[in-house]
Amino acid sequence: MKKILSLLACLLLLCSLTVLAGASNQPEITLQPQNYQYPEYSTAMYIVKASGTNLSATWYLEYEGKTYNISDMTNGMEPWEAYAGETYGPVQIDNNTFSCHFGGIEEELNGAEIWCVIEDGHYDVTSARAIITVQGSVSPPEILDIPASVTAYRGDQIEIRCVARSNSNAQLEFQWYETTTGKLQNIQALMEEDSDYMFCSSEMAGTRYYVCCVTASNGGMAYSSVVPVTVLDADPEYAPEMEILTKSLPDAVAGQPYKCQLECNDPYGLFMLYYNPGHPNQMEESGVHLTKENEILGTPQKAGKFTFTVCASGDFGEDYMEYTLTVHEAPEPTEPTAPEETVPEENPTELDPTETEPKGTKPAKDDGKDKKDDTVKDESGKNEDEKGNEGFEFPWWGFVLIGVASAAAGMGVAILLLKKKK
Repeated sequence: MKKILSLLACLLLLCSLTVLAGASNQPEITLQPQNYQYPEYSTAMYIVKASGTNLSATWYLEYEGKTYNISDMTNGMEPWEAYAGETYGPVQIDNNTFSCHFGGIEEELNGAEIWCVIEDGHYDVTSARAIITVQGSVSPPEILDIPASVTAYRGDQIEIRCVARSNSNAQLEFQWYETTTGKLQNIQALMEEDSDYMFCSSEMAGTRYYVCCVTASNGGMAYSSVVPVTVLDADPEYAPEMEILTKSLPDAVAGQPYKCQLECNDPYGLFMLYYNPGHPNQMEESGVHLTKENEILGTPQKAGKFTFTVCASGDFGEDYMEYTLTVHEAPEPTEPTAPEETVPEENPTELDPTETEPKGTKPAKDDGKDKKDDTVKDESGKNEDEKGNEGFEFPWWGFVLIGVASAAAGMGVAILLLKKKK
């Protein structure tokens, strides 16, 4: 019995977890339809966004106390359809965005309510209700001028301008949209420009569609017509001929990296190696190659002259150029040399070690005046003369010999004097 109860508890826990996991993944409305005041005969649009996957939407309209499924267009003419305008109905803008539009809404729909139910196959979520407000007394802005279409060439500057006015002197605001299908109900991207003009991209060839929405401060709104903008690759009548501007290549050195940027008069031109019949193609042999950025790169491994042909192609046509790349031998490394010994020059005034005065100069005259003792003394305080006698001591027996010799001399002199007296 306990095992059965434990098993049931586990099953209940798993079911609750499954429900919670599914609840966490159910759709969630991220943008509700807005209440907005539309002028009569203008285009009214209501948009709902939701998170989730595999979403679908069903729009409902409550008109004169009765609910209609306005996503189901298989029924006969409903009472509200006569006042919805020439084009109306639901549109899925992307996987998570849904809209419903009325192209020329009339005042009879004023006060009706519109909402949307989002489903993903398991769960559904209902948006808030928006009240349709249509006032015949508020005239929409009048669009005076906008291009019917624009054709330009790649790289040109493309400008679209919408000229509009308000009959009630209300302040106007401009917002630009893009539609991938060329239809007003499929507008998707809000452009950054918030003025009466917009610059369109001309980087890529093709056709894109733009719409201007003009709103007035008194509640009026008007959409312009869809403007197709077609960008062509090049103007065949006025496009210049292709010309390679790099006429020659700088020299290279074997074993050293090499780089050269090739240029032509077409900013979108592309260079490629051309195999010219009857002419050599030695690019691979040279050790360099041509990149997608129109650069010649590589490290040549041997010296020589290498010839090859390139082709520049683009909107301006094609042009060809034969190049010869000269590769020089790498310079041989030089051995470092020892620095030369410098012999000091003989100084004519240099003192001889045995002399106290420079050669060729007279000794200074001693005028007898008191002068400072310029004798150089060493750290012990002795001058040079004293320093020369340092280390010599007179022996004591020398003094004895001198005394004996002096006494003998004196006695000799005395004997000579006595003899003379006799």
